[in-house]
Amino acid sequence: MLRLSLAMSSNAGSTRRIKLIAAIVLGTSLSVLAVLLSFWAMYYSSPRMQVEKQFDIMVKDVSSFIFPLPDASGERIYYYVNVSSSKPVEFSIKGIFQGQVLDFIDFGKSTRFERGGNMLLNHTPSELVVTLKCVDCLVKGYISIRYSSVDYRYLTVLNIAAVASSIVGLSLLAAGGYGYMISRGEKEGAR
Repeated sequence: MLRLSLAMSSNAGSTRRIKLIAAIVLGTSLSVLAVLLSFWAMYYSSPRMQVEKQFDIMVKDVSSFIFPLPDASGERIYYYVNVSSSKPVEFSIKGIFQGQVLDFIDFGKSTRFERGGNMLLNHTPSELVVTLKCVDCLVKGYISIRYSSVDYRYLTVLNIAAVASSIVGLSLLAAGGYGYMISRGEKEGAR
């Protein structure tokens, strides 16, 4: 009878330990998922959209071209310009929303521009306009614009999923680890 009772106790103890180990594994998996979701949310909300233009044009008085920013969702625009000209040229970039100029960067007048930076506008722009002013000069260059395009409902769902899986994962990990340590102590004490 004593042997049967010890065998049943041993089976119950090992089933409990298996459940605790499963809780530890599930808690670890959910915690890792939370970290991955957080990294994805950071990447998703970063300025990862890019438009580029390489040009080789003859400017007579004024030339300009437009960078449409489809689905832009942020006020901060990052740019990189590398422009060279046969004669000094005035160079500027303007942020536009519904035909209104939000702000602009005037790079001044020179035969060469190579700069990177950002513009913080007071509204999300729909496009950027690059303007070149010069009297009969050949202008060659490259312009790259980076901006954010975020669906905030999707970003909210990502953040909620990351927080929920983090809370549940850490709770399972803590409860499973604590329970497993207690059961090991009981098993050692029974010997």
